[in-house]
Amino acid sequence: MIDLSKIRELATKLSLMNLARTLDGIKATDKEWKFLLRILRTEQAIRDGNKENQLIKRAHFPFIKTIDEFDFTNQQSVSKWHADKLSEPSWIEKGYNVLVLGGAGTGKTHLAVALGLKAIAESKKVFYTTVNELLFCIKTQNEIKKSGAKLRYAEECDLLIIDELGYTPLDREDMLKLYGKMDSYNKKKSLVVITNRDFEGWAEIFHDEVIATTLLDRLIENCQVLKLTGRSYRLRTHRNIFEIES
Repeated sequence: MIDLSKIRELATKLSLMNLARTLDGIKATDKEWKFLLRILRTEQAIRDGNKENQLIKRAHFPFIKTIDEFDFTNQQSVSKWHADKLSEPSWIEKGYNVLVLGGAGTGKTHLAVALGLKAIAESKKVFYTTVNELLFCIKTQNEIKKSGAKLRYAEECDLLIIDELGYTPLDREDMLKLYGKMDSYNKKKSLVVITNRDFEGWAEIFHDEVIATTLLDRLIENCQVLKLTGRSYRLRTHRNIFEIES
């Protein structure tokens, strides 16, 4: 005989509270119960898929890339083992951070997006932004509705991915805004910070060694550092235009 607790659990998840409450009083054959269970599981799968698609849309990823698509063969300090461990949601639930360092084209953003997708698969809210976009939203949140909405979701999410730290110079005003936001976010959620600068170069990013050291110390207190090495993937896979046409 079918276990009605499975049906009751699914009915509750789907907010079918009347069904969940009255199951014991319903007379049905084992075949009918199995049919109902199959319907409920199908509905749950559809809702889960819709929820995941909505979370991906709200994450604002620049592209969709997975762990399986990442080339680990060119890496010395980052392995599939690291990616698999970070694919588990426990580090996000504990508020830990990930710093992704490396030169241009080494796959930093690819890896961060892939981790974000893994988090979404575990029903975590994820938001991706670049440093310049974050600063733009901070400055225009009262004038541009979309900027305010992005900042609110950044506050709400479980995992915030901040890309391109150190790519462009910041003036002191922007530096202070960025420091304030990153420090605030670090107290509330997990961060993935992507940068092309080693730790020694953070003082140059923030124009202030004390501020840079303070933020870095707080970020790496509970943190996994992933340093991507090797030649640019885009250069390694580059084909000249006439080779493409031939």
